[in-house]
Amino acid sequence: MFVSFDLIIQYVFGKDLFGFEGAGRRLAGPFGDEQIAGGFIQRFFIFLPYSLLFFKDKNKNWKIQIIFLFMLLICTLGIMIAGNRMPIILLILSLGLIFVYQKSLRKILILLPFIIVGTYTYLANANINYSYHLKSTLERSSQIYDYAKTRITTGEIKLLNTYIKEIELGILTWEENIYLGGGVKSFYRTCANINNSKIVRLNLELVKRGAKVNCNIHPHNYYVQILAELGIMGLFLSLFLFILIFLKAAKKIHFTEESNEKFMIIVPFFIIFLTELFPLKTTGNFFTSTNATFLFIIIAFIVGLIEIKKNNYYDKK
Repeated sequence: MFVSFDLIIQYVFGKDLFGFEGAGRRLAGPFGDEQIAGGFIQRFFIFLPYSLLFFKDKNKNWKIQIIFLFMLLICTLGIMIAGNRMPIILLILSLGLIFVYQKSLRKILILLPFIIVGTYTYLANANINYSYHLKSTLERSSQIYDYAKTRITTGEIKLLNTYIKEIELGILTWEENIYLGGGVKSFYRTCANINNSKIVRLNLELVKRGAKVNCNIHPHNYYVQILAELGIMGLFLSLFLFILIFLKAAKKIHFTEESNEKFMIIVPFFIIFLTELFPLKTTGNFFTSTNATFLFIIIAFIVGLIEIKKNNYYDKK
């Protein structure tokens, strides 16, 4: 909530509470030069409604809904002002999952489409940067779909934006060591030594756009990085682990009778787990970044809550 308020202040007055200036379509609020405010809000927002529900007075449910609506408005506005594309999509996904799991908040969440459309309409009319931002988001989504469709059906490469270029480099790097990959944190080294004919093929597309191949330290996607660095075997084992955790958590949530307290503790971690593993999101380095550390911490919470014993505090209560 504080980060969202700080972003709103920075948008309105040009400076946030710490004196950081902001301009353009992406604002960072209290994070200074690091434009990660949108991702921060999207990741931790989920705990706001569940903390309210966990400590709520059942006789004052309407007050909880009003507070939740206020939080939803502020955090949605904060994420949109931050200008990070994927956090907006993941916020919508998170709220959709809250709609599924939390009946008491459904009446408020029905207002979500109106809130998002209204917020974007206001920002687009007030600032041309946000109008461009919306158009570029839709354009990039269409480009990614076009790339995937063409790549699968004909094998032709259409490098229409930077994200697609990183994914394609990741695929070409994986092709160098299909089964076991090049090793953990080997992406840049392997990418820099890709077969010349493949690079020429890639460069032909990039030159048309005034660019050239330049290998990054990772392909900005967890699954492509695991595939490139650990091969098919590494990706299979990782997916097996993720799917196993998903199935066990889903079973505990959907097919066992849990106390209300247990249910409201495990669900937010489960929702974060799903959004963190969303396959189309751009990510940091899976093996070295704080992104992966956050994911592993969430997994630890989920596994602990899945395996919690029957003689725990809540059952005694």
